[in-house]
Amino acid sequence: MARFLAVAALAFLTAAHLTPVISKEKDKEKDKEFRVQGKLGKDDPKDDGRQGPKQVHTIPMKAGKIYTIDMVSTEFDSYLRLLDAKGNQLEEDDDSGGMLNARIIFNCPKDGDYKIVTTTFGPNMMGAYTLTAKTSGTAVQASTAHSAMIGKAAPDFAADFAINGKAGKLSDLKG
Repeated sequence: MARFLAVAALAFLTAAHLTPVISKEKDKEKDKEFRVQGKLGKDDPKDDGRQGPKQVHTIPMKAGKIYTIDMVSTEFDSYLRLLDAKGNQLEEDDDSGGMLNARIIFNCPKDGDYKIVTTTFGPNMMGAYTLTAKTSGTAVQASTAHSAMIGKAAPDFAADFAINGKAGKLSDLKG
């Protein structure tokens, strides 16, 4: 029985060791993984939203790709924000990566440089972290009536009645 367990363990370890080598050969054409070993400290600028130290990393992304962005730390509660090239916030996350780790899964709408803001959930946290961003597939275009409306202006319509005041149009609510 002991010999069987030893042989099984050796076979498992050998297979586990070879798998990454094989998968790297198969995935040569995939985009490279973006990886940063960083450390947030008291000298880093403060994040406007969370008030903790922040670092900003800019990476190019391609339209139609799905990116998985992970921030992992054993020293603090990770917090991620994703911004477009103009600085508009597209996504944010606190604990979707499990435990206190942050994860954003982003369906990239257009080619360009995107900014990943690494920060902490609380203002007085700091320490080491690992940031990774990798493609996790190609986005599938949904063909539903709802998806056809995304990104388009809502049609203007007028109400037939009002409870308090006069009936209005949807465009009256703009702004």
